[in-house]
Amino acid sequence: MDIPEFKKRVIKANGFDIYWYRIIYFLAVCVGLYVLYDTVMNYSGLISSTILYLKFLLTLALIGFGISGILLIPKRYKVLTINSGLSAEQKSAIIVKLITQLGDPFYNEENSFYSFTYKQGWFNYDYLISLSFSDTNFLLSVQGHTGGFKGSGFIDFGGAEKQRKSLVSILSKLLYT
Repeated sequence: MDIPEFKKRVIKANGFDIYWYRIIYFLAVCVGLYVLYDTVMNYSGLISSTILYLKFLLTLALIGFGISGILLIPKRYKVLTINSGLSAEQKSAIIVKLITQLGDPFYNEENSFYSFTYKQGWFNYDYLISLSFSDTNFLLSVQGHTGGFKGSGFIDFGGAEKQRKSLVSILSKLLYT
C-alpha cells in the first residue's frame, strides 16, 4: 500500500469528522467575530467595564479556538513513514508484534491495512492507530478519540503526537532486534 492510498483509507475511516470539525471551527470563528462586531457597534457607556472585558475575552477565545482548529486539522491525519527494506511477511509480523505488545489482541487487518484502538490508561484518551506497509516503508497514523460522537473528538492537547513518537520508538526497537 502506498502513502496516498493509506491516507485515503485513514481519512475514509473518519470522513465525516473532517467536515464536522471544519463546521465547528468555522462556527466558532463566526460567533467570535459576531460578538466582536456586536460589542463594537452596540457599545454604550451603560455597559460596565467588566461585561465589556468578559465579552472581549469570549471573542478572543472563540476566534483563537476556531483558527487554531482550522490550522490543526491536517495534523490530525498526519502519516508517518519509517524506512525499511524487510519483506512483506516480516513487516506484517512486526506489525502484529507491535499490536500485541500494546496489549490489543483485537485488530482489523484488511489488505495489509491494520487498525486498532489503543488506550494507555483508565483516564487517558483512546487512540485509533492505523498501520500499513509498502515496499520500502512502514506507514503509521494516530488519531486521538475523546469519547464524543462515534468515539471521535476534536480536542487533543498533544496526546496523539506523543503517541506517534512512542509508536515510532517501539517500532524502531522491533525493527532492530
